[in-house]
Amino acid sequence: MPHNAAIVGGGLTEWGERDATWKDLAQEAGKATFDDVDGIEPEDVEGLFVGAVQPERFAFQSHVAPMVAELLGIDVNGMLARTELACASGQAALRYAWLAIAAGQLDVALVLGVEKMNIDREHMPEIQSNMTNVLDREFDGVNGLNGPSYFAQY
Repeated sequence: MPHNAAIVGGGLTEWGERDATWKDLAQEAGKATFDDVDGIEPEDVEGLFVGAVQPERFAFQSHVAPMVAELLGIDVNGMLARTELACASGQAALRYAWLAIAAGQLDVALVLGVEKMNIDREHMPEIQSNMTNVLDREFDGVNGLNGPSYFAQY
């Protein structure tokens, strides 16, 4: 029997160009979320789902979900995962949390999306090249099929 799932709060970081690291952004968003929700603390979280498309390339850091759990004081013995789905990585994280709750595997989950993409200009060509990695490099990329062309056609 499916369980009901609901979004009971949320939090955001400040927008704009900043010197904040990805860890700073994750902590800021997580704290804002806990501040927004009465009665739910980090120790209540049974599952953590982090949407991040390319932290290995942008922040030179992998395994960000366990790090976010540690940063926020979450001791997750249930589910802990990073989702990766290009610009929809956060949406995928939200869906996985919903599925886990609806299946009765969790009661409380935190979903957090984080990406630190604006690094120094010296590495900008590499970063722009990395962004094409969300396409099929062997077909889409070499044939000039990119986001704007898909958006225009479909």
